[in-house]
Amino acid sequence: MKRLLVSAMLLSAAAAGGQTTPDNRANLTIAVETLGDAPAGVVTRVEFRFVVPPDVPPGIPLAIVGSASQSGSVRPFRYRVRPEEGASLSALHTFAPGVVDIEARLMIPLEEETPVIVGRAASRFTIAEAGRPYVAGENATAEAVIA
Repeated sequence: MKRLLVSAMLLSAAAAGGQTTPDNRANLTIAVETLGDAPAGVVTRVEFRFVVPPDVPPGIPLAIVGSASQSGSVRPFRYRVRPEEGASLSALHTFAPGVVDIEARLMIPLEEETPVIVGRAASRFTIAEAGRPYVAGENATAEAVIA
């Protein structure tokens, strides 16, 4: 019942603004930090910082969904946002040197309804070789070791 009430409230708010209101567009920002060079390209940390709008009830699951485009190649991504992560989420990506466009949406991924977008961002970054090799740290995650 609670889920239905939340879905109805969010969908009615979204219908007024076509899933995203102008106020919510600034709720998500993207930053890229170069970590080092690897055989596959330049390893970067892509950080998503966000503000959950006050009309989203606490405890509602969120996801960051988007893609990274470079030289005609598009790589989609999807990350679940855990409440303990706070207002940011980061992931490692390896890019070839050059321009990369990253677009992302902060969403409420409703299973039985159309997802509600609560923030979105699109940014262009120029990736340059770091001039130093990328080495995963001692306690690195599997994601860092693969990069």
